[in-house]
Amino acid sequence: QGFTDAIRNNWGGWPLEDLKAGLKAATDKFAWLDADNACALGASYGGYMMNWIEGNWPDRFKCIVQHDGVFDARAMAYETEELWFDEWEHGGHPYYEDPT
Repeated sequence: QGFTDAIRNNWGGWPLEDLKAGLKAATDKFAWLDADNACALGASYGGYMMNWIEGNWPDRFKCIVQHDGVFDARAMAYETEELWFDEWEHGGHPYYEDPT
C-alpha cells in the first residue's frame, strides 16, 4: 500500500522514473527483448501514463496505445462515482469546490 500511496499528487513524474528504470533493467537482463522495438500501452491510469510518456519521454517507444485513459483530472471529479478516489489522489479537495 505504501508503494501505491507514494505517487499521490504525482501521477506522472515518480512513476515515469520507475518505468524507465524497470524497462532498462528488463532489457539489460533479457537479451531476447528487443529494446529498439518496444511498445507501451495502458488503460485508465495506465492510459494517463501513456499520455505522460508521450509528452515526457516521446522518443523511447515505437508505438504507444492509450485506451480509456484519464486525460483531464478536473473532469474526473465530475465523472466518477468514486469521488473519494479523486479527492485522495489529487490533494484532498475536489476540483469542483476549489479549482485552483
